[in-house]
Amino acid sequence: MGAQLYLQKFTLFVLL
Repeated sequence: MGAQLYLQKFTLFVLL
């Protein structure tokens, strides 16, 4: 629950 959101934020950071 909310793990997907954490992954999305991490992906955004990696893209940066």
